[in-house]
Amino acid sequence: MAVGRGHAKLILVGEHWVLDGARALAIGLPDLCTEVRLIPSEIECPLEDAQAANMLQSALEQVGWRGPLHASVTSNVPIRRGLGSSAALAVALVRAAHDLQSPEALEVSEVALRARALEALVHGRSSGLDPAAAAAGGSAVLFQEGQVLAQPQIHVDFAQARWLVVDVGQGQPTRTAIAMALQAREQMGDLPRHTWLAKVTRAAEDAATALGNGDLQGLAAALALAGDALQPLGIVDENLKQCRDLLLEHGALASKSSGAGLGGVTLGLFANSAIATRALQVAERQGWTGWISPLTTAKH
Repeated sequence: MAVGRGHAKLILVGEHWVLDGARALAIGLPDLCTEVRLIPSEIECPLEDAQAANMLQSALEQVGWRGPLHASVTSNVPIRRGLGSSAALAVALVRAAHDLQSPEALEVSEVALRARALEALVHGRSSGLDPAAAAAGGSAVLFQEGQVLAQPQIHVDFAQARWLVVDVGQGQPTRTAIAMALQAREQMGDLPRHTWLAKVTRAAEDAATALGNGDLQGLAAALALAGDALQPLGIVDENLKQCRDLLLEHGALASKSSGAGLGGVTLGLFANSAIATRALQVAERQGWTGWISPLTTAKH
């Protein structure tokens, strides 16, 4: 039996702008995972979902596998929430397909490259950031132009800090948000577009440095700038705006939407679990759901 896993992701800096060449920073979420199991068998038992089946076929073609398989997927990654459900599946499929042929684990950069081709079957255009984050182990991913530039380790001083991820409801398909944001960037003048690209790249670098140094205020400042960069793209809807404001009102050091937008999740950075818990309780009274996570990532 071959097994592969991919994690949900959070983009800290760089949504949409990464498609125009900006640097971006993302992490995996320890508690949200997609697992694929592939068992060679005499009778083919493919995945029922057509998109997933196409992605599996592509992953098998990458490793040259042509025999019949029994395939199954289990996942607790919510769909259309900006958490990279497609990327988590793509990474899990790539790892499971590779596991059919070799016991040696692939490097994160190679998993991300292969998974990018699978994710593109769903979204049409993939920067590769989501698969890179879904594939990363115990580190963040600094990313640009289809490449993992670095995997910053998260400093021990962040042991008390927490992410609060609030789900404001299922959004539009990622393709829709990508198209809307692309149109907004194309309609900008060259000067404002290049100014935003430079700001986002600097924010990604600053956030990566802050994660490595244990600089909570520096991380918060970088996240705030990353959130500002999403406003002119038209993908931060009213629910996301209200949730961001609520988290800032109740103790978040920074808050921004994370993912494609038009619904999905809002991310808050908190100094400790107690403050994050109180903010979550307020968010739940608004009818939203959420969870609290440490500033660490899962091992695959």
